[in-house]
Amino acid sequence: MRSTKKQGPDYRRERRMKRKRRQLLLALIFVIFLLIIAIFISTHSAKPIPKEEDPISLGTGTEKTETEPSLTPGAIRLTFDADGGKYTEYGTDGTEQIVMDGTRFGPLPVPAKEGYVFDGWRSNEGTRVGETSFMSFEKDTKLTAAYIPAAENADPRGLPILMYHWFYDPAAGETSGNANWMNIQDFEAQMAYLTENAYYYPSWSEVYAFIMGTTTLPAKSVVVSDDDCMDSFRNMAIPIIEKYKVYATSFMITDWPDDQNRTFVAEHTSENLIFRSHSSFLHVRDSEGWGLVHSWSYGDILADTQSSVEILGAAQVYCYPFGHYNDNIQNALRELGFKMAVTIENRRAYVGDDPLALPRVRMNEGVTMDEFAAYVS
Repeated sequence: MRSTKKQGPDYRRERRMKRKRRQLLLALIFVIFLLIIAIFISTHSAKPIPKEEDPISLGTGTEKTETEPSLTPGAIRLTFDADGGKYTEYGTDGTEQIVMDGTRFGPLPVPAKEGYVFDGWRSNEGTRVGETSFMSFEKDTKLTAAYIPAAENADPRGLPILMYHWFYDPAAGETSGNANWMNIQDFEAQMAYLTENAYYYPSWSEVYAFIMGTTTLPAKSVVVSDDDCMDSFRNMAIPIIEKYKVYATSFMITDWPDDQNRTFVAEHTSENLIFRSHSSFLHVRDSEGWGLVHSWSYGDILADTQSSVEILGAAQVYCYPFGHYNDNIQNALRELGFKMAVTIENRRAYVGDDPLALPRVRMNEGVTMDEFAAYVS
């Protein structure tokens, strides 16, 4: 039965206080809700900060293109239009790349298009861009793939891969030891000739794609290589390579002589010179005059090559000691991921050559400038 007792002033006061507390609590909840909405909107409407990518070192662009601003001062964004082609295993995946002004472009994608051969990347102005030419665009740039009909990919010129060894300086009273030695003044004149005549130095990735018939190379293309990385090359030839910004390869014997090469490669960094394997200990002749590749087991050859790769950090192209090779060393190279190897066969390299037995043009003592021009022209 409901009570009929009259409620007093204390009871009514308590009821009013309870209503006020409920109102304050609801107001507080509403304010918190508005703050949460404001934070959510401010967080999701802000523009994301673009992530800076590592610059890629290693093409010849000279034109100025106006597009979106670069990520950082001196950084240029490259985008690629494959023009109906599909990207292949021979290059990068075709996503945008960031290149720093004044550096070499670095690895670039290599597209394939049915019935055609890739003829290089072109800027809007038509300049061909390659992996080892220097970047000089001022604005972010789109590169478009160029192609030629596959039936026209016959290159009778071939690619000269120059093979140097050791150097001497007559001005210092030095003399030649044998035909492998070259007057350092002659070497400088040759590098100056290449620079003055705007020769392009393809990367080994580009060489491989060329040999496989996947891409063309500029008409004036040449590879500069030296065998052994002996002190005359380090002390005399490298400063000239740096002076003329020639992109060159030193095929290094990593554990000879007396670990000097191992120490040198650890200390020397350059955009103009790369080091690749000429073995660790295989560059020694056996009692019958053959290179050790003919007498060592497959396991020993594999271990020797692996040691060299660990020092140089690259399994890409190999230089056979004395030019000697057999199934054992070629199988070892394949197992380690090498795609190319060079020999001492004296001629230019052509589309369709065996990439694990590429010939080179021997640079001997006494080569005249007319002869040199003929070697590379």
